Amino acid sequence: MAEPTIAKRLERRFMLLTSDSAIEARLRAEVPQGWEMVGAQHLNVVKR
Repeated sequence: MAEPTIAKRLERRFMLLTSDSAIEARLRAEVPQGWEMVGAQHLNVVKR
């Protein structure tokens, strides 16, 4: 696995771990400009 770069570590993102699509939609609508929300239902699908 490649080491993350400084630029990658400085990216503004967060992970939402839920199977509730209503919560995900509400949060996605509130994500500030410049931030990225990554949704997942299981930890198995999250890239390391």
